[in-house]
Amino acid sequence: MKSPKEILKQYWGYENFRPLQLEIVEEVLKGKDCVALLPTGGGKSLCFQVPALCSEGIAVVISPLISLMNDQVEQLNHRGIRAIAISSSLSAREIDIALENAVVGAYKFMYVSPERLSSDLFLHRLQQMNVNLVAIDEAHCVSQWGYDFRPAYLKIKTVVESLPGVPFMALTATAKPDVIEDVISKLGLTTPAVVQGSFTRSNLVFGVVHTESKHQKMIQWLSAIKGSAIVYSRSRKKAQEWAEFLNHQGIPSDFYHAGLSAEVRARKQKKWTVGTSRVMVATTAFGMGIDKGDVRLVLHPELPENPESYIQESGRAGRDGETAYGISLVGPDDTRYLKTKIHGEMPDIEFIINIYKNLCTQYQIAYGTGQFVQYSFDEGYFIKKWNLPPAKTFRALRFLDQQGIISYNQAGRPFGAVRIIADLERIEDLEERSDPLEPLVKSLLRNYGGITSDFVKINERSLGKKMGLDRNDIYQQLLKLSKTRILDYIPKEDGSIIEFLIDRPKEKHLTLSTVDFDLQMKKKEEGLQGIIRYVENTKVCRQIELITYLEHADNEVPCGKCDVCRGTFTPLTAEDESKANELLFNPMTPTLLARQLHKSENIILLWLRERLAEEEVLRNEDGTFVLKK
Repeated sequence: MKSPKEILKQYWGYENFRPLQLEIVEEVLKGKDCVALLPTGGGKSLCFQVPALCSEGIAVVISPLISLMNDQVEQLNHRGIRAIAISSSLSAREIDIALENAVVGAYKFMYVSPERLSSDLFLHRLQQMNVNLVAIDEAHCVSQWGYDFRPAYLKIKTVVESLPGVPFMALTATAKPDVIEDVISKLGLTTPAVVQGSFTRSNLVFGVVHTESKHQKMIQWLSAIKGSAIVYSRSRKKAQEWAEFLNHQGIPSDFYHAGLSAEVRARKQKKWTVGTSRVMVATTAFGMGIDKGDVRLVLHPELPENPESYIQESGRAGRDGETAYGISLVGPDDTRYLKTKIHGEMPDIEFIINIYKNLCTQYQIAYGTGQFVQYSFDEGYFIKKWNLPPAKTFRALRFLDQQGIISYNQAGRPFGAVRIIADLERIEDLEERSDPLEPLVKSLLRNYGGITSDFVKINERSLGKKMGLDRNDIYQQLLKLSKTRILDYIPKEDGSIIEFLIDRPKEKHLTLSTVDFDLQMKKKEEGLQGIIRYVENTKVCRQIELITYLEHADNEVPCGKCDVCRGTFTPLTAEDESKANELLFNPMTPTLLARQLHKSENIILLWLRERLAEEEVLRNEDGTFVLKK
């Protein structure tokens, strides 16, 4: 087999590994278990992809993120490396055929969701495969102390025990030391090598801007920092509003969220990737698997729920190693609003059980049935039908997903899939009879390799263009060919998919862990307090503040670049305050006052809010401040 560097050059075109990547690869090639902690953008995927390609057999990658699995599979296939993702994006028939093909060595990588490990059929097929490596992505999900604990991850220990001698690799970007210890214990790894990268991003400049006008500050930052940018929003509606505002200001922007069809999301991401849209305004649905190194700015006009999310999202800037910025825009009521929103949106156990009961009723799932059955899911219809609060419902669905009760796939089925099942004789018969469907069969055989042995992704629209037909004509012809058993056709499906992962139990037997729930509530509160401390901090370097939250701050030195390090929060002197009082005899905006005093707007706003609390100044409706007379 080829060496790691030869593999890296052949498939990715890189001459050298990033820091620590080769060390991790070599540990795995020695047959050792390994725990790899690398920051967002540190190149975690190469750490398991390269050693897997250096050895005979198939690598199994366990990941909770369907969108990320699909992205990585697509990238591998594009490089000529056969890969498949086993998730709710596939039908039961597709999964069965994919597992058969994996057993005979048709793939080099198989991505699976952790919930799939509960299937005896899957575990049986897994033992028949020549597995050379098992990689566990987002490994912090194994630990109850992790910020996104998923009980299904605990089943990985069964896989460890069933594949003796196979190296296991656990990867994460944000885990704390106690989480790592718990991960190793829960997985049952044998004296694994623990390789930890620095969480300091020397090229990434963090900053917090306190402002009365986020719109104005957003324009200022996007005008000052040229190049691609991401603006993260906490709601779909707000993402669209921000994008419309930026377009009106002459900044080419687009919006992205999970409520858009897979085709629309793919089109928007491509436009942003090639630079047609400079700014992507997005919810957290956007980001995983982004292969774009030249993002210069990530803006947060709304606070994320916790520092882990903030680190991951901001870390998508500057992956090319050049200077980039992660900036939070904070309004006067943001922290109070975030507290109210998070606490108000959290469902209780009774509400979550009721959501599950409503799902079973809507899809007529009888007691003792339903495992691995899939349904299209319209969130809006479900919420309206059962008269539910939207935010609480989404959180309840995600908790049911985390608990391994359902799979809630908001990505839908982003592609159609076809497998030709007719033998050569039947296909030749179509041609002899001049069957009008024969040209489509011939086009499929010509354009899609391996279509007779495996399901292949197809694009009905592009296939129609090649044949001079519209998408609906292709769709109808594929349905006819499917009915006559010439081929198997699984149409693409926009919107969400719900897959029931267990047979429906009686409600009193539904095993939702109150311990898990209570821990999640505790983690939510810790995350909330952590992000509030971050934006209210005026004394500690921004990078150190974030790294301290992860408990990885040993021997860290201030970055010297963030707003705190640059002295932005230097308090006003007595002379400054006297001059400010003189200026405030007339109404002034915080921005203008900051310019007159040669101070940052951050410190001016903090000073004004103190004066407001002491009723020494007044705030006018137009956003100006004036001394109270």
